[in-house]
Amino acid sequence: MTADTGIDALTRAVEAFVNRKADPFSDGLALNAIRTSGRHLGRVYADGGDAEDREAMMLAATQACIALSNASAALVHGFTARSARTSTSPTVCRTRCSSPR
Repeated sequence: MTADTGIDALTRAVEAFVNRKADPFSDGLALNAIRTSGRHLGRVYADGGDAEDREAMMLAATQACIALSNASAALVHGFTARSARTSTSPTVCRTRCSSPR
């Protein structure tokens, strides 16, 4: 789950950065999330109990999601909430855990 969550954050950051509707604000957040993911993803995967690396990845995931939203690319991710009730995909399962029932 740790690796999947980290890769998801990195993917969202890259998606926000390359989006045609990206702007300097979303690019800054996305690039910071990409850099942070590059520094901490391998370490948090190797040691899931490392609080410092987990906190850094949490920040990267938050920045990536804000960047994605500001680049007007988040709509498609909202569609996963509908399929979250039946899927076993880790990404969709995280959506299920965070979506209202």
